[in-house]
Amino acid sequence: MKRKALGRNIVSCILLAVVIMAMSSCIKDNQDDCGLSVRFQYTYNIKDADVFPTEVKSVNLWLFDQDGKLLDMFQDSKDHFGSGYEKTFTGLKAGKYTLVCFTRDQEEADSKSFILPKLTVGVSTLKDLNIRLNRNADNTCNSEIEGLYNGTLDVDYSGHPQTVTVNLMKMTKRFRVIIMPYTTTDSLSADDFSLTVKDAAGWLDYKGDQYQTDSITYVPYSMETVSDPSATSPDDPATHAVVADMSTSRLFYDTNPRLVLKDKRSDKVILNLNLTWFLSLQDIGEHRSGWSDQEYLDRQDFYAVTFFVQEDIFMKTKVIVNGWTISLDDVDL
Repeated sequence: MKRKALGRNIVSCILLAVVIMAMSSCIKDNQDDCGLSVRFQYTYNIKDADVFPTEVKSVNLWLFDQDGKLLDMFQDSKDHFGSGYEKTFTGLKAGKYTLVCFTRDQEEADSKSFILPKLTVGVSTLKDLNIRLNRNADNTCNSEIEGLYNGTLDVDYSGHPQTVTVNLMKMTKRFRVIIMPYTTTDSLSADDFSLTVKDAAGWLDYKGDQYQTDSITYVPYSMETVSDPSATSPDDPATHAVVADMSTSRLFYDTNPRLVLKDKRSDKVILNLNLTWFLSLQDIGEHRSGWSDQEYLDRQDFYAVTFFVQEDIFMKTKVIVNGWTISLDDVDL
């Protein structure tokens, strides 16, 4: 009898150990059972490298059922990020789900650059999730826009422990526009110019696509005259320039946003060009043959553009974009 009892005890201990091991393998992100684990990566960039750990500082994640109704939502900051960071949704039945993620390069819980709707679990739907750029009352934006990233993923959940990865795409762009004198006799000042980007895509849906036509005009958040401190004579070449920094929301090739440079002294428009077409001319080096124009625009998040002017005339023969010199001579802008 003692041997049978001892045998039963050994078997019970073995079973208990198996159960404990199974339970412990399911504890992820402070969850107490297995579920759908979500990881994040940002490789959709010009380098094809995952820079999520270094760029992203806050995460907003929503889970919708197959009918598009909100089931759960989650917010976290970089303080809790670590190696293999993930979020686990538990208590889900097997079925089809949609994950939507907006992340930012700022840790604050509330975005200063974008307006996110307040969603309600069990009531709100996918169509209710959209994001609109903050702007002034006159529909201009002259602020430094925080980095915004978006990713969506349709998941067929098995009902068993499952891990998926949401791939992110950056929704914001930064520009440094440099205006240089074409000859040493040309004098330039930031007070003499106005620079704008006129677009119609200031409102994005949950996939990062254009939600509806939403006109907006971007203007520099910084524009100044910069002089070369090493110059010894006003006759030295390139002793001064006008430098403007500005940022935009996502750019769409088909919406044809216009970059407009105006000389305020003569009230003359020096330059008025299709910005996305102009940027797509980077088909050497950065713009790989396997990428469409839109993919290049989405992967690249920073542009350094140098224009040369002579008095109030834009010189088409020499334009520099991200280190590459191109000519717009005989090109219809």
